[in-house]
Amino acid sequence: MSSFENGVPLDSPPAPNAADTEKTVIDGQQVPLTVGPGYLNLEGHPSTVRAQARGAQVRTMRSSGTPAAAEPPPLPPTATPERIQSVTEIAIGGMGVVESAFDNVLLRRVARKTMRTGAADDPDVTLRFIEEAQITAQLDHPNIVPVHDLAASAIDGKVFFTMKLVDGETLSTVFRKLHEQAFSGLELERVLRVFLKVCDAVSFAHSRGVVHRDLKPDNIMVGSHGQVYVMDWGVALLLRDEKAPGDAEPPISVARPSGAEEAGTLIGTVQYMSPEQALGLTGAQGPLTDVYGLGAILYALLTGVGPNWATTATEALRIARAGPVPAPDTRPAWPALPPGLCRIAMKALSVEPRHRHVSVEALRQDVESFLRGGGWFQVRSFAAGMLIVEEGAAADAAFLVTHGNCEVYRKVDGEKRVVRCLGPGEIFGEMGLLTRAPRTATVAALDEVTVMVITPEALEHELSHSGWLQVLVRALAVRFRELDQQGAGFGSSRG
Repeated sequence: MSSFENGVPLDSPPAPNAADTEKTVIDGQQVPLTVGPGYLNLEGHPSTVRAQARGAQVRTMRSSGTPAAAEPPPLPPTATPERIQSVTEIAIGGMGVVESAFDNVLLRRVARKTMRTGAADDPDVTLRFIEEAQITAQLDHPNIVPVHDLAASAIDGKVFFTMKLVDGETLSTVFRKLHEQAFSGLELERVLRVFLKVCDAVSFAHSRGVVHRDLKPDNIMVGSHGQVYVMDWGVALLLRDEKAPGDAEPPISVARPSGAEEAGTLIGTVQYMSPEQALGLTGAQGPLTDVYGLGAILYALLTGVGPNWATTATEALRIARAGPVPAPDTRPAWPALPPGLCRIAMKALSVEPRHRHVSVEALRQDVESFLRGGGWFQVRSFAAGMLIVEEGAAADAAFLVTHGNCEVYRKVDGEKRVVRCLGPGEIFGEMGLLTRAPRTATVAALDEVTVMVITPEALEHELSHSGWLQVLVRALAVRFRELDQQGAGFGSSRG
């Protein structure tokens, strides 16, 4: 059986305009590992790992390993060679070619995915292709593309399957268009609603014991009328006996026998690959691997690149194996990013699966909470005794207490006079935010305190999706400033 030596570093410097070459260990032998612009190849060894590419973009990696003992099952030919009429090529993947086509019997447009020339010669690849159709067909969910038929061509015997033809664009294209524009809170909300539908599909798949393992913007289609589909289940992992309690659905069935995938197999897309995938730890892969993939999609939304992005495939794989992922604000797609969404993405992208969201549903709930508001505010913590704001200091933010207790006090003739105590849900410093006048009191933490920091810029972002509320708050701010200038002294005891 072929396996990778886990944790072998890939840190050789790349040669200009050439592939990178180093050694890895397979079956006790040192084998040259070549990393080029669009592939990984274990030279001189029957097991190869390839990253299919268009241009220099790293695509899906998978290892054929030793051919599986089971041969692909025989498939029925199409009723007539003329039934499915191909029209135009849509995309080329690692295993197949996708074309738009027409079903002359049902009189409808479909997408037809056919095995690539040469791929059909590998029984393991053929089994993978058949599994993709079988698994996708059994995942009956509004956000998973429906499969219509699986057959072999009556003309050349090539295996193909037909599925719904989605009129729309990939999430990658949606992101690119979004990044080309000035930031819009409304557009961000629209895209996050799409993301929630992706979470629904993946969560459903997990309830049926299926892990996608190749979640990325390229594998999400957004239809012209709001439809969202998770595509390309070709490297899905089937978890045996993983049905949800009380699920009346029969278990997912595929052609490949259980446990056919070898330990050490690299499967996924380098830019979006979790550490357990990059290390070939098949036994460690599960639903939390997809949590990482969903976090990677959020990361691409925030930055324009995958979390393991690098100039070479070698470096990308090294980052995927070891981490940590650079914070989104180190490579932002816009001048300012919402801190709350960055925190959600980075939690999902934790190197250790146990530090990620416990499930896709938990990740989804975090994103929904962000959409309800407050995601643009920084979160800061203060130990007991620390000053949060100080009397006389310049005011540039208000603070909302989310955890712990603090006290507001002034110095009068050199003596400390406590004005009041504040707890979770209470706010202070709001007048400084509105008037920019110096702080009129000091606020200190009585125990460990966590606050949300409300700056004028963050408040503008929070209000940007609600035009009438934005107008109301601005009008109130003007009125408060006018009163302050008249010496009304509103809020002077609250920092």
